[in-house]
Order: sequence, then structure tokens, then C-alpha cells
Amino acid sequence: MEKRQHHKDKKLISNVQKVDFTTDIDDEIMDNIFFFEPGEKLIQGREAILSNKNNIEKREKVNPQACLTSYPAIQGQIIAQYGRAASLGSGALCKDANNHVFLLTAAHNFVQIHEALDYKVNYSEKIMFDLCKSEARNYLKRFRVMTYIVHPLYINNHHFSQGYDIAVARLCMTDQEQAEIPVSEDSFWTNIEEIELKINDDLCVIGYPGEYNGLIYQMKGTVANIIEKEGLNKVLIYEDIDTTKGQSGGSVYTIKDGFYFRVGVHAGCDKTLNANVATAITPEIHKWIQSAVGLMYNQ
Repeated sequence: MEKRQHHKDKKLISNVQKVDFTTDIDDEIMDNIFFFEPGEKLIQGREAILSNKNNIEKREKVNPQACLTSYPAIQGQIIAQYGRAASLGSGALCKDANNHVFLLTAAHNFVQIHEALDYKVNYSEKIMFDLCKSEARNYLKRFRVMTYIVHPLYINNHHFSQGYDIAVARLCMTDQEQAEIPVSEDSFWTNIEEIELKINDDLCVIGYPGEYNGLIYQMKGTVANIIEKEGLNKVLIYEDIDTTKGQSGGSVYTIKDGFYFRVGVHAGCDKTLNANVATAITPEIHKWIQSAVGLMYNQ
């Protein structure tokens, strides 16, 4: 009972982080994003890890136009600037019950924590979101991030297997743009208890692998485990779905009767588990997202 109250406490909402949204990230920085070292393992699924068959592509390329019609939320690629460097991630455009359009992603797409430097925390200075991106320079619309909030327990529990690797952002967009973008009104309502998610249920992970330079991929598999962490948060484990750097923050859907229901945010590959991990959208995480989005829009 005490933990449940802890999650309801408004103090759990992190401070709103403001970023420079007056200009895009410099082209010079954009042209020098390197994700993989020579010989680095690419595919991060259990079979790939154990067999060392890391270059066998099993993911399926997604038609960018399908992002507008096939999924409750609209996918896109995140570019975040830190000094003279930038990183790539994935995210999805959502709409809440108050018609607030927001970006849902992984916290580490906005905040870098360096364990080798006494856990120094770097916050992104500029962030862009390329909606329905299909190539390096081809997207439906580019938006700049105005403000973002990471889960307040993330900084001290930043490993993605802790279940706090989640963030929301408000984009710089006009009321007309919000009205014109076809974000489904049911893009955000689901949590894993409401949908009764269980082990062996079907999953689909969708996002932008860094090695494909702006192309979106998906792969289907099943829930291997649902692990409860401290504070009632949970992580989803999937062993039969491959991912690579760049897909962090992408949507994790369960598929029931042909319909996609988002149940998590892809966080990364846990080498100790030999499996991929997502931050589960529990009722508690769902309430935090609602509160954080409201806070951004009331600033």
C-alpha cells in the first residue's frame, strides 16, 4: 500500500526540461552520427546472442505509410543533440483523453548517464522528431521538441531493466497541425492489466534500427516473462524478437483479434538475460504519463 501511494505522489513528476526549439540540429552534426563500430554485434535477440549469428536479418521492413493506418500511434525517429554529437532513437506520437498530442519514448533518448564519469548526467540540448520517416532525409513532417519529462526515478535507476526508462515530450506544433495529424484517440489508453497481458501473448516491436539510416522495421514474437520491479513497475521480456541500437523508445504492441494494443516502450537488450526488455505500461506508469503530459501542457 505504501508503494502505491508513492506512485501517486505528485512529487514523482520530474521537472519539465526545456530545450532549444528555435533551430534544427546542424547538418554537420546530423551527417556524423555513427552507431556501430566495425565488427560490433548488430542483432540483439536471444538466438542471435547465443548462436553468434548476429547478421541474419529477421525483421520486416515497414511501409512508412502504414504507420498512419496500421498502428494506434504514429511512429517516428528521434534525433537528440549533446554538444557536437547526436544520437538516434525511436518514438511514437500519441493523444490522450484531453486531446493533447505528445511523444512517448525511452528516457535514455533524452538523457545520457555516464557510469564511467561518476554517473554524470547530460541532458539533450536539441531534439527533433521525424514523423513517418522513410529515408535519411525523407519524412512526413519534422517537429522540434519544446519540453520533455523523464520518469523521476529514472536518474537513480537508469538501467533499462529497472522499468523506469520512459519519457514524454511536447512538440512544437500548431493547433492546426495537431488537428491534421491522424493520431488515434485510442493510441494511449491501454495498460498491461487492462489488456490482461500474460506470458506467451503475441508481441510486435517497431522502430528505427540505427544501421538502416531512417528506415522503419518491425518483428513479431511473444512475451517470455513479465517481471515486477520495486514500486509496482514492471518490465516485459522477449527473447525471440531482434532489435538494434536506434530502436530504443519504439512501441511494443500486443496483438489481440487482429488489433494492436501498446503495452510497453522498447528499452534495450539485457545481456544478463540474453533477451530484450521493455518498460511496461502498468496502471501506475500510465497515470504518471497522464500527469506528466498535463504538466507540460499547463506550463
